[in-house]
Amino acid sequence: MFIFLLVLFWCPVMYSFNRLEVISIEDLRNYKDPDKVYEEDEFLADIFNSIEQGKASLHDMYTNYLPFYNQLVEYMQNADRNSQAKFLELMGNKQTESKTEEIAEIAEVTETPGETKEKAPEKEPVKVVAKLLYDDNFHRYYGFEPYKFLDRWIIGDEKSLRKKFDKQVENINRLIDSDLDVNFYVYVLTRMQDTEYAMELVPNEFSTLDFFYEFIYYMNGAKGVGYFDINTVEKRVERVFLTDHHWAAPGAYSGYVDVVEMMKKNTPEIGDPIPLNGETGLIRFDDVEMRGSFAAVLRYEEYYEPFIVLDITLPEYANPGHWDAYEQYSAGKFDKNKYADHYSAYYNSSGQRHYSLKNKTTGRNLLVIGDSYSWWFNWLIAANFDNVYIYLPPWDQKNFQYNQFVRENKITDVLLTQFSDRLMFNYYGDSNFASIRTD
Repeated sequence: MFIFLLVLFWCPVMYSFNRLEVISIEDLRNYKDPDKVYEEDEFLADIFNSIEQGKASLHDMYTNYLPFYNQLVEYMQNADRNSQAKFLELMGNKQTESKTEEIAEIAEVTETPGETKEKAPEKEPVKVVAKLLYDDNFHRYYGFEPYKFLDRWIIGDEKSLRKKFDKQVENINRLIDSDLDVNFYVYVLTRMQDTEYAMELVPNEFSTLDFFYEFIYYMNGAKGVGYFDINTVEKRVERVFLTDHHWAAPGAYSGYVDVVEMMKKNTPEIGDPIPLNGETGLIRFDDVEMRGSFAAVLRYEEYYEPFIVLDITLPEYANPGHWDAYEQYSAGKFDKNKYADHYSAYYNSSGQRHYSLKNKTTGRNLLVIGDSYSWWFNWLIAANFDNVYIYLPPWDQKNFQYNQFVRENKITDVLLTQFSDRLMFNYYGDSNFASIRTD
């Protein structure tokens, strides 16, 4: 009984002390997704989803704060991962080789007009090999050699995903049609599972490519539609963190350029994308070993990369100011935990809901409906609008009064941009489009 009571109360106490900064416990980010997601129109969906979220939160707390349990979980996950790999090896499916792909020079984000580049010398082709690392019945995680990156596949069948897809399309088009005086844009943050080469690398998995094409087609009422280009393995490696689902600095900038170029066809007054500084436009922190969300879930420390951010000079914002953690990271004052969340820590944009240019020149105000991807994007696009407002459905209040907000803040443009599994399928049950009010 004593041991049971100790275990019962230890984790909440340690969790509270850690949040209050009384003690410091390494956050291993061993987070669990809800076992089930109830659709928004299902009976008591909010209550049941809250229960599932609560169950997942309890699991997270007792995983991360029970003495020695983190080490046990890590050991068991590695054992489970190895047993799955051995099983696949016995079945003859451990590895799947892609077709031969040429290694191309990574293209610069922008090129000088009229510049002629010498043709890169031909290189030996490389074979990309995928191996299954872990299956948690919600995602399947793969490692890819020789590029040494991780990615994950959502698990589902066409029938179940179709139902979710149709509801998302219906609700998004309701937003598009609710105020035709506003320029509504859609930018899909594609995943590897949405690409053609993914079907070759992991042919036994369900592909979402056809859903992606169909989604683009059904957005034809929008003023403009674009997508995050990771259509080759090389672009995936360059533009997305090797062990995280978020875009890396070059990817965030390429998305920013895509969106500005798409919008300025209709409103040239927003100007051109802000150029990067220097030759590369990037700042490297080589002493930071970036292991992202995939690595944290898997306890997979073999793959990592330097932490890289953008080197860019933005106009001055009046309310609120934008800041980053350059000085802290340069001085080595960053979280040294192996699976530290550097993506969230470096910029303050996760908490920002309004950017305002000090010197307003465009006469246009933008509303971004996004998710965590937009944390590395909002402060960039804010350079091209007088005001940028942000609504993040996974975290912000439900029953968002869309038309009222548009009127009160004189919104001229709206950008809907989310990770494709959330945008197309509401896979995590938190897109909350159905709750957005358009009356």
